[in-house]
Amino acid sequence: MKIKVLFIFLFLIPIKSLDSKPYTYQQKINQGIIKEPTYVTCRLKKQKVYKGKMACIYEGANKTYEMEFTDIPVGCPKQYKCVHNPNSKKPNIDDVMKSLREIAK
Repeated sequence: MKIKVLFIFLFLIPIKSLDSKPYTYQQKINQGIIKEPTYVTCRLKKQKVYKGKMACIYEGANKTYEMEFTDIPVGCPKQYKCVHNPNSKKPNIDDVMKSLREIAK
């Protein structure tokens, strides 16, 4: 008798769907699904003017190099946070300016 009652309850009671919710952004970070970039302080190393724009080269920890173009009146900030990219290739302003001149032709 107990088995029949248990059987009736197990198969006649509607079962709620067992779909799980999607992971939150923080859960994905904790599980390693999403890799957040690390930032370091990059300081101004060199600047050069070309056609109303200013090219700024920044250097950060572990030879992290970044290049940015700004307007001359704005100028180059002395430092900012950039993505940590250890042992990156050092940008050469002269090569960049040469390629910009070739594009402008």
